Amino acid sequence: MPGRIFSVGCVSWIDQQGLPIVNAYSAAVSWEKKTVIGLLATSNPTPPTDLTNLQGFLASRQFRGLTFCTTKTEVDRGYASEKIENAGYTPPFDSGRLNADPVTRLVMQGIALASGSNRFHAGEASALSSIEINALHRCSTLKHAITLEMVRRNKPYSVIVNGLKKFRAGEHTNSLGRHPAIGSPFNVPWVWHEFAVVYFGGSYVLFGTGSNFPSHKWYIQGRQVADKLQDLVIPTEGDPALSTGTKGDAILPADADLDSSKPVNTHVNTIAGSTVQVVDITQIIRNLPQT
Repeated sequence: MPGRIFSVGCVSWIDQQGLPIVNAYSAAVSWEKKTVIGLLATSNPTPPTDLTNLQGFLASRQFRGLTFCTTKTEVDRGYASEKIENAGYTPPFDSGRLNADPVTRLVMQGIALASGSNRFHAGEASALSSIEINALHRCSTLKHAITLEMVRRNKPYSVIVNGLKKFRAGEHTNSLGRHPAIGSPFNVPWVWHEFAVVYFGGSYVLFGTGSNFPSHKWYIQGRQVADKLQDLVIPTEGDPALSTGTKGDAILPADADLDSSKPVNTHVNTIAGSTVQVVDITQIIRNLPQT
């Protein structure tokens, strides 16, 4: 049956916007501010609005998580031909990004160099991450938003594709935060992003959501159609970006919700999310050639 082939995906990154300017001297006695300095020094450039060169972007390693899928849609059915999932990287520590005095820059750079943070370090994906075709992931957060859209349009729906990725920084990044020179009592948290393309009786709609930290962008055919910048990080112990992870031993535990069917935004040690981006992509899909 003739159909149209399109790509859909999401990129997550840590944006320097939303990270506070930290007073260098107070950072000397605060693990929260030292951790924020680490986030600033390893933040990513904003991903491009045009991501047609996906392989080149993957090679840059300047992202925290990435999920893409090439899908053929035959009206209300989907068929996947390519899936790309990547848990991202922590970039090399760049003290030039810090608004700090020269001494603090040298101290933080020294810690980073001594720990091997002058190179990229891979993140970790939860094994529950996956791309589902013609169904929602068992831990999807989008069912309510899709139902609301169904009621608004007064049309039944069919899920074409749903991608859900749960990920976190890797063991190296975690051990640096737990290093006595930094002193965080928390391990790194789980974060996540999600997308779904849904058919509503003649129309195609993209739904996108993700954890409140880091930032996320959603793409159709390599073109950005939505984004969500991370919540402002406040350098206090109560901030979710700093204190959602497990507390205690400086060892990353396995995903406690690996076998869960609860929405990912309710998982333990996982940063919550709320906002759902809803974008009508019907015209983009219709403009594609039939194959």
